[in-house]
Amino acid sequence: MSDTNKNQIDNQENTLNSFDQLVIDINANINALFPDLITRLLDSAQDKLFNISSEAKNNEIQTRYFELMNQVRVLKESIALEFCNNVKDYLLPADEYEQKQNSQLSSDDDELSLVGQDDMEGLVLVTGIGERIGAKHIEQLSQLELRFKELSQKTNSLFKPDALDPTHFCQAFDDALADNFDNDNKKILFGMFDAQVANKLDDLYDSTNKLLIGAGILPKIQLHISNVSSSSTPSAIASNHTTGDEQHTNTNQHTSENSDTQNTGGNNISGFAMTAAPGSSYRNSPQNPAQSSGNGQAGNNTGSYADAGNRTSSGNTEYQHYTAGMPANQVGQTLSNFIGAPFSPDADNTPSTENKAFYPQSTPQHFGHQEIIQALSSIQTQPEFDQTDGNRIDSETIKQAVMASIAKTSGGAVTKRINQIAEKTIDFIELIFDAIIDDKEISDTIKTLLLRLQIPIIKASMSDREFFIYDDHPARILLDTIADACVGIIEHSDDIYKFLDKTITNILSDYELGTETFQLALDDLNTYLAEKEKETRLREEEEQKQILRKHARATVLKSLRATTTGKTLPEDVHALILKRWPTLMFNHYLCNGKENDEWVNIVLTLRNIVDSVQVITSAEHLAKILSDKDALFERTENYLNTSSNSKKDVQNVMAVYKEAVQKHIDDANFTDEEVTVADEIISKAKPVEELPIEEEIIDSPTIPANIMPGMWFQLFMGENKTIRRCKLSVILVENANLMFVNHKGELVVEKSFDEFNEEISNETTKVIMGHSAFENAFKTVINRLN
Repeated sequence: MSDTNKNQIDNQENTLNSFDQLVIDINANINALFPDLITRLLDSAQDKLFNISSEAKNNEIQTRYFELMNQVRVLKESIALEFCNNVKDYLLPADEYEQKQNSQLSSDDDELSLVGQDDMEGLVLVTGIGERIGAKHIEQLSQLELRFKELSQKTNSLFKPDALDPTHFCQAFDDALADNFDNDNKKILFGMFDAQVANKLDDLYDSTNKLLIGAGILPKIQLHISNVSSSSTPSAIASNHTTGDEQHTNTNQHTSENSDTQNTGGNNISGFAMTAAPGSSYRNSPQNPAQSSGNGQAGNNTGSYADAGNRTSSGNTEYQHYTAGMPANQVGQTLSNFIGAPFSPDADNTPSTENKAFYPQSTPQHFGHQEIIQALSSIQTQPEFDQTDGNRIDSETIKQAVMASIAKTSGGAVTKRINQIAEKTIDFIELIFDAIIDDKEISDTIKTLLLRLQIPIIKASMSDREFFIYDDHPARILLDTIADACVGIIEHSDDIYKFLDKTITNILSDYELGTETFQLALDDLNTYLAEKEKETRLREEEEQKQILRKHARATVLKSLRATTTGKTLPEDVHALILKRWPTLMFNHYLCNGKENDEWVNIVLTLRNIVDSVQVITSAEHLAKILSDKDALFERTENYLNTSSNSKKDVQNVMAVYKEAVQKHIDDANFTDEEVTVADEIISKAKPVEELPIEEEIIDSPTIPANIMPGMWFQLFMGENKTIRRCKLSVILVENANLMFVNHKGELVVEKSFDEFNEEISNETTKVIMGHSAFENAFKTVINRLN
């Protein structure tokens, strides 16, 4: 064989190996993502379910959520493992996957039956969320599928081209839940899965596309996805941004040709961009994904709540999801009545001439939305709106400032009024921020920050009708994140406060404030908070270690005191009984606590050691020591060896101990005959089980079962002292103590169960429920309007 041919074959083998390695890298990328996402989901689910149960209207609902919370706690490890294994099944090579599917179908041939109602609801839930998320990522998925088909021609180890379809991940989660949960509870868990897993697939799809591009798999793809007609609402406008791997043509030309139409038609409000930032988590509108995918499911966006699967497949005229814990359709109706604009899915499909209801143009009598938003942009940095002192910002003040701003651009003359939609939207946002100010669980310090966002929130809600309808708008999430991150902050000098203050200043300085602005601010904030949370967690863990060590020392001292009280300890054995053995007990307690057999054995051995060095006062005492000493010496030495790295030190301590025991034996004044008789009496006597000597048992108080570490409290610090906002970090059941830390993880105070129970009873100490700031305020306003 010629060298040329040999090199060609080697190159072909290397190429094949590189494609196989590419598949391995893609699988590793996927398998690295989901364990972390599903673990975070299940961990946070317990806190969310607890918060929901705390706000339940009756005991029955509260009990249901508590039971679900406990069920998740017990099953979360098995659910996470099963989910990850199910995902891996979809990543099997295509041929192997098909064989496995056919095998499963064959095994079910003899079990043909009708699909039950529960199974049907489960199918709707899985496919509903999967299709919605798929529509959101249609462009990325289309690129992936084309590239996977290309790659499948180069290697046999690749999975099916549609393996990364979100429906598969939803099915994997559904299979992991299995029959452990009824449909109602499944809907709740799927709502959380939707928000925390399914909605976070951007990075996965982007990174996988980049891996394929880097390997030369279709570096450029020209996708022909239809644009939305000009009659769409702002939230439905297709974004023509360019990704890192595709080149759109005629974009600038298209934008230029249509800019006048967009501005005058009210579909793209000047001063506010309605499309999400590339790679952001804000959902696309129902209309655009449906048109892009050609699935005929226009308006099928179900949001990200538990009832995502409850929707019809066609002809939607109502929202079928929940927002702020309320049916979105009812919320839309309430908003329609208050603001006077349509809030229903079919509003997206109205003709252009009718679609101006929510985005009115300028008329001889009223200023249009474009003019109002431009005026809002010009006043958002004015001191009375930018640097509030915590006082309410009156909507009438905002309207007057808007009119004054418009007057400056029109020669000082004002000949028109603010249109009704804008006016009522400003009023509605004022009600929301009033509810935030009235929320006693948000600190006054943070309310001053949140109030600075009132005009940006007004602009967001005026420019995107669905701001009120979906929970996942970046502006809503940002507001909630700020409130949540600052639950324990009361000082303006705090580092987190300073960062948030700077973040809001940056938002206010952006004249062209849009969804992208909020999304970028949210991404930066999440990155910063993740670092802070890591620092806080490390600091709190260190505080917990110190607390545990302190408690361990106290517990060891109590046991030692109980064992040695009334006993004489020869000076020779002080090193063993007062130093080496307490160290052994201390280390065991830190690792295992005291509720175990080994702790009992360690304490009993200590009692035997103490008894063995007491002056011998009877023949029975001497007989017992002679009978037990060798076994006691061996047991004592074994324990010491487990807690000491120095064999020599253990030998020295044991030698001194043995000498002390032998000295008492030698000093005992009893004859061999007396000892023999005593030994016979002992051997015939019924064995008495030795019980460890413990401190006096007292009926210790308890705390309510729903109080647990991680909860925040407005904590009473004493008469004439400022109430602190602290988190319960550790519950020490054995000595009935509670340890509280601040938002930095630093220990603030210890309280006894009795003290804490009394404060909770008289409401000097109160639970901070930790509900969503915007959601709670929004719900309050909607209920009030109803």
